[in-house]
Amino acid sequence: MLTQDLWTRYSSSHEGAKVAGPYRLITFDLELDLDVCGYFATISRLLAEAGVSIIPISTYLRDHILVREADYEKAIGTLDRFLRDQR
Repeated sequence: MLTQDLWTRYSSSHEGAKVAGPYRLITFDLELDLDVCGYFATISRLLAEAGVSIIPISTYLRDHILVREADYEKAIGTLDRFLRDQR
């Protein structure tokens, strides 16, 4: 986590540095076969239809999204409903 003091020192020396957020991180703790294609597109579409903007983050082992803290409950609810409907 970036402390306020460190941010103040950084932003004063970097023109255009801005604060955005706060955000919440949602991690998709899934072990996916490399042949799987399109699941993240489905998640993105569902959240966009619910009015939730995301910042996608993909890593070697896991995928994550950042959502605005104010949209966190809506995002989790949307994803939960989708999973329940798939059963």
